[in-house]
Amino acid sequence: MKRNTSRVLLTAAAVLSLALICYGLARLYLSYEAGRAARMLKELRTVEVGGTEMSFLPLAREFEGFQRPAIAPVNGEEYEYVIQIGPGPLAIKDHMTWLDKIASTILEAMNRPFRRAIGLRLWTAFARIGVNSAQVTSIYGGVIVEGKTEWLGGQWQLARSTPQQEAQLLARQGIPWQDTQHYFMKLDPLTSGFSRAQGTGISVYSWFTPSATSNEKQSASRFYMGCLTSRQGCRTVCDLVPGASEYVRIRPNASELCSKPAQGYQ
Repeated sequence: MKRNTSRVLLTAAAVLSLALICYGLARLYLSYEAGRAARMLKELRTVEVGGTEMSFLPLAREFEGFQRPAIAPVNGEEYEYVIQIGPGPLAIKDHMTWLDKIASTILEAMNRPFRRAIGLRLWTAFARIGVNSAQVTSIYGGVIVEGKTEWLGGQWQLARSTPQQEAQLLARQGIPWQDTQHYFMKLDPLTSGFSRAQGTGISVYSWFTPSATSNEKQSASRFYMGCLTSRQGCRTVCDLVPGASEYVRIRPNASELCSKPAQGYQ
């Protein structure tokens, strides 16, 4: 009897040890990937509209970027380079690293509330650089992550001009037309790419042009990467994109950016 009890205890201890090792490895891997994502997004901010294709190729190669035809080009892009890091559901599966594929499969199979509670959150950091005639026409960066109660996103785009349709809409909301031509933010739901089981989310979108100030560019493109590895999870997009809080202070009519989060998880 004692021998059987000892075997059960040893088995339980071995299973617990293995679980703790696997958890530690998962946390280590996601932290490592979050560090890579932070470096990628930082280097992305050095790419300039009008720059040469050759100028950013080292960035694309370092982070396993790939080239594809431009999707819905609005700035005259002929093709674009795409970079993605992380095991989130919005990543293009065919271009995920084998480690991200394994991590994505394991994490998506786990109980979601438990997984998020122990800090194993799904997320994706991404970049797109549009090119025409070997020159950069647009730069796009962002992060999508599981927050405390819903998916959170921060996305920015730098191009020679802001989308006319968006600028007209914001002008009707009281934001002067001339301001929308160099820098603005707005809130939009996250819908594409998410299944009903994964829940809903919200994202802050930032557009700016080369005429934006350095502070505005930094505000729009800076992310709090701790949201990717947090056990508690970030609550609103203003936690993920600190610049949204700054934007609200200068644009009170944009107060919805930091509004109370929805209960978006299933």
